Formats: sequence, C-alpha cells, structure tokens
Amino acid sequence: TSNTTDVDSSPTYSLGVNNSTTANAFSGATVDLNLNNTDTDASLGSQTVETNESGIATFDFNPGSAADTDYNVTATVGDVTKNFTITVDAGPADQLNVVATENAVANDGNLTDDEEVEFATVKTSVEDSAGNNVTSKETITIDSIGLSTSGTIIGVSAADDHDTSDTNNDISGNSGDINATNGVFYVYVSKSTGTQDITV
Repeated sequence: TSNTTDVDSSPTYSLGVNNSTTANAFSGATVDLNLNNTDTDASLGSQTVETNESGIATFDFNPGSAADTDYNVTATVGDVTKNFTITVDAGPADQLNVVATENAVANDGNLTDDEEVEFATVKTSVEDSAGNNVTSKETITIDSIGLSTSGTIIGVSAADDHDTSDTNNDISGNSGDINATNGVFYVYVSKSTGTQDITV
C-alpha cells in the first residue's frame, strides 16, 4: 500500500484485518505498529491499536518537517506482518526565503568600470511552513515587489538569467505570473547606493 501526504497534514490511516480461514473481518485484534525511520521528527500517534467490529484499526501519523521522504511502517498481528510506505511531500506555499544573492554589494570605489555590475540578483525560494522548497509550485504569482530606497526592480525571472523578452519565464515590473518548475525565482535589482530592503 502506498500513501502520500505532506508536512502540513495530520492524516489518519486505516488497516483491515481478516480471518485467514474464513476471510471475515477480525474484530478485537491487536495491531502493533512500528515506524522504521528514526532519524526524523515524524511519528505515529500510537504504536498499538485494536480493530473494531468491522476489522478496521486506525492510527494517526505525524509527518514531521522533512519533505521528499518515504516512511516504512510495519503492522504486526500475531505472526502476520505487513509493510507499507507513507510518502511525505512538501506542504503548500507558506513563506519566501532568500537563499542566495549575487553582485549584491555596491561598488566601494575599488571596482573598475568593467568590473562594476548593472544589477544584483536575489535568488528566492518558495517554501512550506517547515522550510522545505515547494518544488511542485509551477506558477508563482508576484502580487507586488518594492524597495526601501532608491533603485528599480528591473525584472523577475524563473530562470537564472535576466531576459524580460522571455515572457514564459519573466515579468517586467512589480507584479505578474512566472512559470516555474522548482519553486525558485530570481529578482533583479538595478545598481544603486545604500542598503536595499526588498519586500515581495
């Protein structure tokens, strides 16, 4: 059995136990559960559950904070053991995080004209509440971008290059949709003096 959830969910799973001879539902059976991954903060709500009159036992699963992770759960009833996998993906977009900047230091007088850059690049990641990159975010909608002081947003791109003519990957200005496949976009800021705070 394969099941998929995300880090922002708290799913409940069900197990069915049948009598091996009659194939009828087996009520009152004790099911021992074991989560075989111990290096994350995921956990089971209970390690022992009991089947109801329909032969169904339920348990809660806490996915923890690690995305793109497969968890193996072992269920044991008497001498019978069954394994199944729970896959945890990133949750919905919840926050933005600047993961890298390039050419973000202004010229302090030591750079030549050839070395001086025209714009700074700010790599930004769309993340879930646990800080996982939301790689499934295919369309990123930029409502607005602003700067705290002088300077200009000269482009926003899903690709690590600045080309506002590429309408599939770029927007020119302070708002619009970007087609992305990995939950990452780049903000390009024109050369200016002083410290810039970017609000997205």
